Amino acid sequence: MGDSDYLEGTVVAVRPRKLHVRVGDRDVICDLRKGLLRGPREQRSLLAVGDRVTVSLATGDSAVIHECLPRRSKISRLGSLRPRREQVIAANVDQLVAMHATDLPRFNPRSLDRLLVLGEAGGVTCAVCLNKIDLSKPAETERHLAPYRAAGYATFPTCAIRVEGLEALGAFLHDKQTLLLGPSGVGKTTLLNRLMPGLDLPTGMISTATGRGVHTTTRVDYLPLPDGGAVLDSPGLRAIQPWIEPHEAAGCFPEMRPLLGDCHFRDCLHRGEPRCAIREACESGAIDPRRYESYLRIVETLLAEENTSAGPA
Repeated sequence: MGDSDYLEGTVVAVRPRKLHVRVGDRDVICDLRKGLLRGPREQRSLLAVGDRVTVSLATGDSAVIHECLPRRSKISRLGSLRPRREQVIAANVDQLVAMHATDLPRFNPRSLDRLLVLGEAGGVTCAVCLNKIDLSKPAETERHLAPYRAAGYATFPTCAIRVEGLEALGAFLHDKQTLLLGPSGVGKTTLLNRLMPGLDLPTGMISTATGRGVHTTTRVDYLPLPDGGAVLDSPGLRAIQPWIEPHEAAGCFPEMRPLLGDCHFRDCLHRGEPRCAIREACESGAIDPRRYESYLRIVETLLAEENTSAGPA
């Protein structure tokens, strides 16, 4: 079979041992060619939703994947297996929208910051969507969003149930491939149902025992927008570790990037080192202390993971 017999498509769903690939206006179910699965498990780069691939059509709606084309971007997290390995959440996205709620579940800036770090590490445009603004006073909503606006992020206060703020968000999503991330219960599914009439995804409830959302999405799915572009809808993420090294964390905070290189020590991690430009900017109010605290927690977690992976000497 020659190269001209292969067709290009986009991975739109990942299922056990099967991949769903959109080729033109049809979806086909694909098996991986064995060559793509060779090598140690921890070194494999498994395909993710958004990957561009070449396939050869077989019978009916089946096909075989032959090659994964080079990625222009990827959003990755630390996988749950050992040894340490990269888990690609989505590929070839243009932007990431980190979504949280003002309440039910309670607003958690540490979690929101980690989601934004995923996008920053992947080199894509990032934005913040704060949903359920009907559960918060305007001043409280603004207090939540102020550090992100100061850092240069586009922010979208919304109420998906009342269809408030969705026009601006829809314009931001138009003609782009967007990964939507957020914990369970913040209203991602309700928002998507409003943005895509007829989608009718099932929505969940908030657990009365934990105050957290109950998972309704169990895997990343590719959802084309009516007027162009697509949203990659992800499972609710409660605990997530960015796939970065400790010294890369500061570069994933836009308000810190201009100060990189201004510290006294070249290997400064901006924690307790003397003459640290980033820590001084926090003390002067130039960097929001809540964002700086998020940075410190991310670095501490990365260092702890690094030490655990290294094992005893």
